[in-house]
Amino acid sequence: MPFQVRGVTDASQRVNSTMAYSQVVGRARQDQITWSDQLNDLERALAGGFLFGIPLIYTLEAWEIGASIESATLLAFFAVVFGLNAALAHISGFKEQTTFHTTIVDAVEAMAIGIVAAGIVLVILGRITADTPVETATGRLLIVSIPFSLGVSLANILLRPRGESRLGDDGEKGGGQSERQALLVDVGATVIGAAFVAYAIAPTDEVQLLARELGPVNMIGVLALSLITSFVIVFQSEFSNAEGRRSQPGPFQHPITETVLAYVVSLLVGAFLLVLFDRVDLDADWRSLLDEILLLGLPASIGGAAGRLAA
Repeated sequence: MPFQVRGVTDASQRVNSTMAYSQVVGRARQDQITWSDQLNDLERALAGGFLFGIPLIYTLEAWEIGASIESATLLAFFAVVFGLNAALAHISGFKEQTTFHTTIVDAVEAMAIGIVAAGIVLVILGRITADTPVETATGRLLIVSIPFSLGVSLANILLRPRGESRLGDDGEKGGGQSERQALLVDVGATVIGAAFVAYAIAPTDEVQLLARELGPVNMIGVLALSLITSFVIVFQSEFSNAEGRRSQPGPFQHPITETVLAYVVSLLVGAFLLVLFDRVDLDADWRSLLDEILLLGLPASIGGAAGRLAA
């Protein structure tokens, strides 16, 4: 009998240990899924902010207004934008549940993400430096962050995650598209999207102004931001079927090669538009020409990424 009781006790302890271990593993997996979902939401929000905010950041008036606007006016304007973000978050927030609390949290997150995204671009474009007065930097940052924050909220409504992107019912690429056809679709969509966004920026003076003022470090930042942002928009934000795009065959259908190829196409579109609007001096040194093309390539590459989302 004592042996039997001891055996039952040992078995009970093993069962309890197994259950406790299962609970710990379950909680760890739940935390992992939660953090993964949070990261995906952040990537999607940033992608939406850049999609809608970048075309408006190449505006001299926005830089000047941000440096001269009165604090009371800025706060009032910011309060209105917060209300708009709250309304958009209530319609379709980045969280699954929609309550008053989550609506306010989503609106605050949209404003915060907009400020971070705008700050990154303003620093790379040299509009905020270590020598910029705090009042000027703050006003410029808040003004420019407005379209970014609205883009964060609008993206979840206009660009919902979807599971179909040139895929057939069997999940294969393009419903019978060949590698050549898929490549042409990507290139064509990139050209259309890049031209649509860059067309309104190419004739302005901002591109030439920035090209004269920015140094090599800034231009490297512009190039890196262009590649990273377009990659995140297409392959990380879940605005399109990222898994389907990753599984597409062909040397130019890999996420890295597709992103680089699309960026080169966007640069060519930007260069063509600059020549078309007579915004470049062909007799100037090659670095000036390259800087202007790279600067216009930022909004063009984001437009090209948006075009591929719709393809």
